Amino acid sequence: MKKILLIISLFASILFLTNCSEKTTEAQFILIRDEINLFSNREKEELSDLILNFKKKYGSEIAILIIETTKNKSIEEYSLEYFEKWKIGREFYNDGLLILLAIDDKKVRIEVGYGLEKIIKDEIAARIIKEKMIPRFKNGEFFPAIKIAVEDLIKFIENNSDLIGDQEGINSRWDKIKNHIKK
Repeated sequence: MKKILLIISLFASILFLTNCSEKTTEAQFILIRDEINLFSNREKEELSDLILNFKKKYGSEIAILIIETTKNKSIEEYSLEYFEKWKIGREFYNDGLLILLAIDDKKVRIEVGYGLEKIIKDEIAARIIKEKMIPRFKNGEFFPAIKIAVEDLIKFIENNSDLIGDQEGINSRWDKIKNHIKK
């Protein structure tokens, strides 16, 4: 009987540890998906820490996707597809943000959820790409370019945190939440 309990206990421990490591991998995968291994593990960890600290404080989510090419899709289509697939941002706030870099295509995009559009307008995203990212990309400085972009985006959101999720106005957002709670 003791052997059976020991075996069951050992099996349960292995399942628990396997499940924990999968959750960690999933969390890191959502934050930064570097399909071409452009960044070192240290660089990924540095970006992850930056993004997680921001998420803990404000709730908004930032994800980074680095790929070779979008193939036959435009960068806009590709980023929107992944944005929706990963469900970046909180449901009622729609406050996610995706930075997509397609190396072979030499294209970059910042996809912004509706709940951050009052903060990160198209002009701001375009300026960050043009002034902060592209000059560094041209020098082969991919990690600094992405890190500076993330830091700038975080600053914009922090400075306007009262607008997070306000795509339809505060009252309509509260009505959605109330209605959801009642269900």
